[in-house]
Amino acid sequence: MKISFACLFFITWRIAYHDFKTHYIRDLDLLVLLIPLAMIFKFHFNFALLYLAILLAFNLISKGSIGFGDVKLGFVLGSSIHTFMQFVVVLDTAWIIGGVWGLFRRKASIPFAPAMIIGSAIGQLFI
Repeated sequence: MKISFACLFFITWRIAYHDFKTHYIRDLDLLVLLIPLAMIFKFHFNFALLYLAILLAFNLISKGSIGFGDVKLGFVLGSSIHTFMQFVVVLDTAWIIGGVWGLFRRKASIPFAPAMIIGSAIGQLFI
C-alpha cells in the first residue's frame, strides 16, 4: 500500500511538472496513473464520466482553452471519487486554484493539471 501511494505521488508529480513545462499531458503517464489509483481506490465509472463530460463541454465551448489532456486527466482522477460531495470539492478546488493561478500569472494559458491534481488530493484527504 505504501508503494502504491509513493507511485501515485511520483506519477502525479511527473504529470504536473510536465504540464507546467510543456502544456502537454502524455497518454502513457495517464495509463500509468491508473495502476496505483486502481490499487488504492475503487473505480467509480460514473464520476469519471461526469468529470470527463464537464471538462469536455468546457473544451468544446472554449474552443480548446482547456486541453484534451486535461479532459483525459479528469476522467482518470474522476475514477477515484466516491461521493457527489467529494466530486464538488474536487472540481471547485481545482477551478479556484486554477483561477487564482491565472490571475497571478497573467499569461494566455496556464497548466491546469497541477490544479486538478491538488484539487483531487484535497478531495481525497478531507472528504
